[in-house]
Amino acid sequence: MKSKQNITLKLIDKFKNGDEKAFDEIVKLHYESIFNLLLRLVGNKLDADDLCQETFIRVYKYIKKFKGKSQFSTWLYRIAYNVANTFFRKQKIQQFFSYDINEETIISNDPIEDYEMNPILLKNINLLPKKQKSILIFRIVEGLPYKEISKIMNISINSAKVNYHYAIETLKKRIN
Repeated sequence: MKSKQNITLKLIDKFKNGDEKAFDEIVKLHYESIFNLLLRLVGNKLDADDLCQETFIRVYKYIKKFKGKSQFSTWLYRIAYNVANTFFRKQKIQQFFSYDINEETIISNDPIEDYEMNPILLKNINLLPKKQKSILIFRIVEGLPYKEISKIMNISINSAKVNYHYAIETLKKRIN
């Protein structure tokens, strides 16, 4: 059985050689994992779907520059993470200029069906600082090692570990 990485690399080669349908296969292979990541980061399905589409638009635009020096999934997660950060920046600007800002517009309480977590835990995860929340999701939900998280977020491995530790400690304090 071929690994997802090997299949993706072959599809990338096909796409680089003019096979447009190969890109559709890349999207099919990775869409669900990127959608779920973005859903956990932004908290609602509509925004996650929009950001997922934006992620794959960027992948389409830059895939010919992908050299294969890192795992494709690391490169793809990095793009999705950047798309989410752009979304959060735009959201902050909109909230800044909005006159009816309240706590409910800042904190999303949309239910996330695929979480098998206590609602209190989920609410507290959503209250973590963005970097801690992202690292927690990459580490626990996506199961990524610190080294890969550091590449995706463009931070040191130690910074990933420290932020993960702070996220866990913050959650323990808030829940207990």
